[in-house]
Amino acid sequence: MGNKVEKGLREATAAPLRLYLVLAILIIGLVFIVALVVGKRVRFQQKQKRLAGVALIFVVVAMLIMSSVLFLSSKPSFESWARDIYQDVRTTNSSGAGAERLLSVGASRRWQIWQEALSEWREHPLLGSGAQSFPIVHLLKRESGMPFVKQPHGLPFRLLSEQGIIGFALGGAFIVVTLIMTLLLLVRIDDRWKRGLAGTLFSVNAIYLVHTSFDWDWNILAVTMPYFLFTGMLVGWYGSLKEGAETRAPGTDDVPAPGPQEV
Repeated sequence: MGNKVEKGLREATAAPLRLYLVLAILIIGLVFIVALVVGKRVRFQQKQKRLAGVALIFVVVAMLIMSSVLFLSSKPSFESWARDIYQDVRTTNSSGAGAERLLSVGASRRWQIWQEALSEWREHPLLGSGAQSFPIVHLLKRESGMPFVKQPHGLPFRLLSEQGIIGFALGGAFIVVTLIMTLLLLVRIDDRWKRGLAGTLFSVNAIYLVHTSFDWDWNILAVTMPYFLFTGMLVGWYGSLKEGAETRAPGTDDVPAPGPQEV
């Protein structure tokens, strides 16, 4: 896929990848539609839901343990692997900084990249320079010796640089509104199991938002897709909870059921 490879060869090599991506999107969409249909017609008992949740957690933990064991088994020994990691931290990296880079704010040169993004935004404040344009912006504005990057390592800076204040405002509004709906959901849930599930999804989304504010998580499909999936689940959950509260007769929660003597 390098630029030195002939373009026709690169396109021919990428053809199976394009087909795979199309099939993957179709399969995911089909599974999503089937899940919606089944979810509307099938009602599971609370005990079944909890059992399925425990089984899912068990499978995830088992997969993490198994993958860790397989990874460590591929190394000569755990001690040698830990020693290699320690040496990588202590030694100089590609930018010429040693271990002290871990305590420096500008160690990964994010500060300079953010300045480039903000400079581009000041030149095009309303609409930005266009989607996926930061690589060109970086080539035009980077200082000599700075490595080439494709994104400003921070979603807010990318939105400002490429989409301007309009894109930044729309993206920020989406995040704020969905977070408010999630918080209202957490307040209204009475069942502790459901509140724990919603709180877990909210925590994962919060971690993603914090980390993507200073890194390039937005470009990584494996971490960005779960954010939108969990956000959709939480917003839909809040909507169904609110709809159920609105359709309930007013004042029914406050009126106690009649006792034997009252009947």
